[in-house]
Amino acid sequence: MRRITAILLSAATLLAAAESRASSSAARSAEAESLHRHALEHLAEGTLDARRQAMSELERAFQLDPRRLETLLDLGRLCLEIGQRQRGRSFYERAQRVAPDDLESYLALGNAWTWEWLNSFDDTALARAVQNMARAAELSPGRADVWARLAALEVARGRLGLSAEAAARGCAADSQAWEPIIALACAKYRGGDLAGADSAFRAARRRLPDQLSSRFGDIISSWDGHEEEHDGVVSDTNPGARWEANDPDLTTPENEAELDYWTRLGLALLLFRDARGLRWDMRTELFVRYGPPRAVEINPLSSPLTYWHYRNYPAGTELSLPPPISFPFNAQVWWYPELGIRAELWDRSLTQSFQFPVSKESDADPRPDPGLIASRPDLVSLGEGRGVFRAMAPGSRPIAAQGHLARFPSADGATLVAHVITAGEPTDTLRGAWAVVSSDGRVIARASAPLATSACDPTGLRVADFAVDAPAGDYRVDLTVSGSGGRRGLVRLAASVPPPDTGLALSDLVMTCGAEGASLTPGAVRIEPDMDRLVRGSRPLTVYFEIDGLASGADSRARFAYTYSVLHTKDGRPRRRETPVVFEASREEMNDGTRRRQFVTVPMSSVTSGTYVLRIEVRDLVAGATASSELFFVKE
Repeated sequence: MRRITAILLSAATLLAAAESRASSSAARSAEAESLHRHALEHLAEGTLDARRQAMSELERAFQLDPRRLETLLDLGRLCLEIGQRQRGRSFYERAQRVAPDDLESYLALGNAWTWEWLNSFDDTALARAVQNMARAAELSPGRADVWARLAALEVARGRLGLSAEAAARGCAADSQAWEPIIALACAKYRGGDLAGADSAFRAARRRLPDQLSSRFGDIISSWDGHEEEHDGVVSDTNPGARWEANDPDLTTPENEAELDYWTRLGLALLLFRDARGLRWDMRTELFVRYGPPRAVEINPLSSPLTYWHYRNYPAGTELSLPPPISFPFNAQVWWYPELGIRAELWDRSLTQSFQFPVSKESDADPRPDPGLIASRPDLVSLGEGRGVFRAMAPGSRPIAAQGHLARFPSADGATLVAHVITAGEPTDTLRGAWAVVSSDGRVIARASAPLATSACDPTGLRVADFAVDAPAGDYRVDLTVSGSGGRRGLVRLAASVPPPDTGLALSDLVMTCGAEGASLTPGAVRIEPDMDRLVRGSRPLTVYFEIDGLASGADSRARFAYTYSVLHTKDGRPRRRETPVVFEASREEMNDGTRRRQFVTVPMSSVTSGTYVLRIEVRDLVAGATASSELFFVKE
């Protein structure tokens, strides 16, 4: 009997203890929930003190109930906001262990690793971001925005096939969502499909919310003052015109620089996000302007990490003034060595919002090295260096190309004749193209043709030529060459055509590579310019030009005289008017008709090495009019 009583007493004790523990656990859980609620109220205040209080309450709630999912997620978010990135990720990892199939924990950790990548551009962080975002997409196959963020991460990783696949899944989940179509456009551009990218971006822009749509034109417009403000919203007055004026390659229907900008902007809209939405600070701006940096330094030793604010006082104030106020800050340095840019950024609010340093002596906004940009034909600098974008499609392999443009008089203005030359063997399959656009944006010529063997260097050079009649005005002329393996060369030229003159007119002088680069027959003229304008050894200088507007005499024939002079120069102009000419000769000619096509061969054996100007002056012996033209060249 006593044994039975003891057993019953023991069971009662255990039951009471279990009830006590359950009651204690419920109390702890209730207290944790209350602390969590108070923490969220403090976070809503938005002050530093309130944020500190919220952190204290969340940490206490975590101690009371370490398996409470909501507390873990909000602790991770707050840690990330104050810069404790590793600690924040550890709370998300704990949340995944508590709830292995919880979407929010994988999405949060994917976002956290994305920010780790944006703070370091380390490949390991990017891989972790992809891993967690992919799991989040599996757990939410109907979330178009999650598929889009996964696609954007895959673009950043260079896995374009997987990116396009994820973007397609997002489009299937919501055919009207803007995120997946932008991700698809980014993947297409990075894959070199410019037409597909252009079409996808334009479709995406029609779906964007207004506050995001304005960003597709506002950066470049802000550089040239074409923004307008209405009710506090800044928008570009004509973004299309801005980009049209900055198309780096007119021979293609797409604008390579604009597509590069849209791609960076699209990736920024998808990746620079946190729990509150898009986080646009100066890091986002630099990403859009110049792309991902080569390296990032966090709180470098060179940065003081404390800003001293010196208060201004009226002149004559006594010396007993309060000391300056100090503010701590976090710093990052973004490095672009290929552009010569070192951009220092400060987070003075300690909220992971980075801006340029406070500076009264100089502009902290970086600019690329013009010399480095000049050496990169695949890049174009806009807005005085406030943005550098691709001038060629991704995957292009820049090759050297040279272009030459000459103007020959015509009835309405001038005939523009362009040549593009690049290195190539006779067996190479290379193609040239050109485009001529007037100052008002009208395309007056666009054509392409295979490159032929060069008469000047049959085994080493390939050449193509193009021509168009142009009325008076200013023109931009782009020339390109393209070949297998993504080879591409780009040359940008400009021409100004004066109004037609009813009197005597003389064309530009075109230096050829000798007799092999020039031929004149009754039916056609063939010239190949010497791109280097270099006379070697004792070879003569051969020049081609055209005369128009000659007057006819009583016998219906024109008579004219031309004089060619060689003068020393340093910068393309004769040193002094009184400088004796190095060489000079004159001839008189007769011509049937008002136009004359003329070759001139100038002996060079007696001319020493140096830089020179060849000046040709033509005098109409019937009408008495004169015209002249000059050509700069170098004698070895």
